[in-house]
Amino acid sequence: MNRQLSLYFIASSVLVGMLCVLPSVGLADMSDKGHGKEHEYATKSYHGKMKHGKGRHEVSCWTETLTEEQKSKATKMRLEYKKVKFLVKAKIKVKKVELATLVTQDSPDQSAIEQKIEELLKLKKEKLQKKYAYKVALRSLLTPEQRVYFDMQMLKKAVHGKKHGGKKSYGHKKGHRYR
Repeated sequence: MNRQLSLYFIASSVLVGMLCVLPSVGLADMSDKGHGKEHEYATKSYHGKMKHGKGRHEVSCWTETLTEEQKSKATKMRLEYKKVKFLVKAKIKVKKVELATLVTQDSPDQSAIEQKIEELLKLKKEKLQKKYAYKVALRSLLTPEQRVYFDMQMLKKAVHGKKHGGKKSYGHKKGHRYR
């Protein structure tokens, strides 16, 4: 019981920490993006020159052509989406800790475990629904020409997934889990 309380405290702390971060997420103004300025998606290399990540060219094409009104609306939409996304992600972490607590009990209750898995899957579904609702709403702001580049980016990500360092990322971020 003491272990459950400890894990619940940790999960609650994670949720509170995520909620504290929400006000600062997405507050960067997109209005200073444009020609001759550093781009949001570009990073500095070791030599101080700007470099764009693989697959970022399509992003810059449609974002650089946004009008001030589009930028303003997109920024507001992004902020609202980020708030919802981080809240759902925090809830998912709490459910994962609760699931781990159920699994590590001396006498695990399989029906309780299955119920917790259902709750976790419901949250993951909600997160995906919010993500794609945001993308559809963002796309509706764009002109037909901007949509072409936006659609190309969406399809490329759907086919190739996220890439890290030019290579497809498989497995775990920090090495192998079991050594």
